[in-house]
Amino acid sequence: MKTLFISQDLWDIVEDGYEEQEISKAGKETQEKQQTYKENKKKDAKALFLIQQGVSKNLFPRLLPATTSKQAWEILKIEFKGSEKVISIKLQSLWREFDNLLMKDSESIQVFFTKVSGIVNQIKCYGDTIPDKKIVEKTLRSLPPKYDHVAAAIEESKDLSTLSLHELIGSLEAHEKRINRSTEQSVEQAFQSKVNSKEKEDKQKGGQFQKSQNGRNKNFGRRNYNKGGNSFNNQQQGSSLNHQEGSNSSNNQQGSSNSNNQNGRSSIQCYVCNKYGHKSADCRYKCTRCRIPNHSQRDCRYQKNNEANFTENNDSQEQLFYTCFSSHKDSQDVWYVDSGCSNHMTGNKQCFVKLEEKVNSQVKLGDGKLHNVEGKGIISVQTKGGIPKLVYDVLYVPNLAQNLLSVGQLLQRGFLVKFEDDYCVISDKKNNTLVAKLKMTANKVFSLLMTSKENLALEAEKVDGSLLWHLRDGHLNQRSLQLLHQKSMVVGLPSIHSEKEICEGCIFGKFHRLPFSQSSWRAKAPLELVHADICGPTRTPSFNNKRYFILFVDDFSRMMWVYFLEQKSEAFSVFKQFKAFGENQSGHNLKVLRTDRGGEFTSNEFSEYCKSNGIKRELTARYTPQQNGVAERRNRTIVEMARSMLKAKSLPNTFWAEAIHTAVFILNRSPTKAVKDKTPFEAWHRFKPKVDFQDFWVHCICTYPFSKERKI
Repeated sequence: MKTLFISQDLWDIVEDGYEEQEISKAGKETQEKQQTYKENKKKDAKALFLIQQGVSKNLFPRLLPATTSKQAWEILKIEFKGSEKVISIKLQSLWREFDNLLMKDSESIQVFFTKVSGIVNQIKCYGDTIPDKKIVEKTLRSLPPKYDHVAAAIEESKDLSTLSLHELIGSLEAHEKRINRSTEQSVEQAFQSKVNSKEKEDKQKGGQFQKSQNGRNKNFGRRNYNKGGNSFNNQQQGSSLNHQEGSNSSNNQQGSSNSNNQNGRSSIQCYVCNKYGHKSADCRYKCTRCRIPNHSQRDCRYQKNNEANFTENNDSQEQLFYTCFSSHKDSQDVWYVDSGCSNHMTGNKQCFVKLEEKVNSQVKLGDGKLHNVEGKGIISVQTKGGIPKLVYDVLYVPNLAQNLLSVGQLLQRGFLVKFEDDYCVISDKKNNTLVAKLKMTANKVFSLLMTSKENLALEAEKVDGSLLWHLRDGHLNQRSLQLLHQKSMVVGLPSIHSEKEICEGCIFGKFHRLPFSQSSWRAKAPLELVHADICGPTRTPSFNNKRYFILFVDDFSRMMWVYFLEQKSEAFSVFKQFKAFGENQSGHNLKVLRTDRGGEFTSNEFSEYCKSNGIKRELTARYTPQQNGVAERRNRTIVEMARSMLKAKSLPNTFWAEAIHTAVFILNRSPTKAVKDKTPFEAWHRFKPKVDFQDFWVHCICTYPFSKERKI
C-alpha cells in the first residue's frame, strides 16, 4: 500500500494529513491557499478510496468512522501491528523462530532463503533492526552437514561483516547445483535392509579383500600378476595373508618394504590391488565406471541398472525391507507391491479424491532419512473396464518418488496376496475373485499400473450449413428461414434445405404441453354427468366464517349450485345434500361424478357412499386440472364476476360469499355456448326465467310493519 501511495504522490497526505481550513465567504483567504486546500482534500479522498478498496470485507466496517486517509491508516496500523505490548510479544515470537530456524536436508537453498527473508522482513516491519552480519552468520549455522565444507571455506576466505546475504546465497546455490549434477546419474533407489551381523569388525578391518600369493614371501612386493590378469581372488590360494593386528603379516610387510627400499623400489601401496609400487590412480584394476580411484569395478557401489543391490550389516535391531528399481522408469500411475511398507503411500497429490491434510506424521525410509506425511486420504483408480475403484487410507508423502502398496494393509482389507512362480497374485477373499496378477519384472519387483486419469476421446464433427444458420438466427423455424431466402428479404443468407437433424436446443427450449381435446361425449339428460370442484381458501372469511365454496355443474343443462364451507372436510355432507336436492327436483338419478383427486373427494367414506348408490367416479390425473375443465373454467368465471362486483361497489372482501352467490344466480340465467338458444335455468326447469332483479348492492330504506309503526 505504501508503494502505491508513493507512486500516486499521496504518501505525504496519508502519513502527515492536511490542515483543515474554512473558506471565508467574504474572500479574506487568498486564492492560492484555497486552491492548495482543495488539492489536498482531493488527494486525501483519493487515498481514502484506495485504502477502502484494498481492505477485505471483514475489515471494511472498522474503517467507516475514518473521514480522512490518515485516520484510516492509523486504524490499519492498530489492526495489523497492535499496541507496543503486542508488538513486543510478536517480536519475541519472531526472534524465537529466527533462532530455531534450521535448513532441512530435502530443502533447496532458494526455499530456505525465502523462509529467512520472510522472518527478517517481519522483524523489520515491527520496528526492530537486524544487521546483515547476523543474518549471514545464522544462515551458515543453519545449513545441513553436507554444506559444512562450503561454510568453512566461506568463513575463512571472506569477511562476514561485509558479505551480503545475496552473495552468500549465490555461492550456496552454485554449490547446490554442483551437488545435484553429481547425483543426477541413473542410480537405483532402494529401501535398504538392515539386519544384525556379527561380522562387522572383520569387514571394518579389511577382511573384504584377501591377497593371494603363490606360497612364498619372495614374490611379495613384485608386480607379479596372475595369468587371468587378476591379482586377487575370492578363494585362498596357498597361504593367505589376512590383515590382522599383531600377526606376522605385519612383520612380513615391514620386511618386504625394507627389501623394496633396498632394491630401489617405491614404498607406495595401491588401495585397489593392495600391491606396492604404484598408486591407486594408476592401477589397472581401478573402477572405470564412477572414476573414483579407491576401489575396483567389481566392488563399485553403482552397479548396473536393474540389479539387486546390497545388504548392509549393522547392529541396529530394526528391519526395513529392500526394493530396487530403475529411476528412469518411474511413473505416477505405477504402484509397487512392497512387503516392507507399513502403509499405502504416494507422492502424487493429484490422484487423491479426498485428502485430510490434518494428519501429520513421519515415515522412515531405507536410507535412514525421515520424511513428513502431510495427509491421509482416498485415491480413485480406473479398472480395465472403466469402472472407478477407491483405495482407502493412503498416506501422502511429498518427497516420495514411487507409489507403494503395502502387503500388510492389503491383508487387513481382506485381500489374499500370494507370491509363486515369478507372479504376485492378489485376490479378494470375500468374493473369491482375482484382483490382479503381476509378473516379476527384470529388476525383480512387482509393479501394478493403476490409472488415475480418465481417457478422453475427441470427435471431429462437420456442422450442416442449414443447421448453422438455424443456430445463428436464434433457433428460428425452418419455414421462416426459407421464406427469407426465397423472398430475398435479407442479404447474405444462403439456400436453406430441409432440416434432417433434430435440434436439441429447440426441443428443450420450445417444449410445451399441447391443449387438451374437448370431451368426446355430452350428457343427454339431467344429472347424467356432474362436474364438481372446491375453490379456496380465501384470505378473508365471510360473515359466516366461510373460507371455501364447492360448485356443482350439471353437464346437460350447465346449471350450477354453490355451497359454502368452513373446511374441506364438509364436502361429503354437502354432496349428499346436493344429491338429494337435485334428484328430487329433476326426477333423475345422479350417474357420474367428475372431480379432481383432492383428499375431500377420495376419502373412504366418500368412495363407499358412491359405490352403495351406484355413482360412477371419474378422477383427473395428477397435476392435470384440464381434465375437469368445465368446473375449473366456471370457478374462474364466477370469481372474476364476484371480484368485479365488489370492486365496482367499493365493498370489503367480507362480502365475497354474497358476491359469489349472486354471480351463480346471474350465470344460471345467462347464455352459454354449451346449451344452444337456452339458458341453463330453462334447460333445467323447462321454462324461461324472469329477470326482474336489482343491481348488486342497492341502497334501500327499511320500513317497519304497520303494527309496529309509531308516531314520531
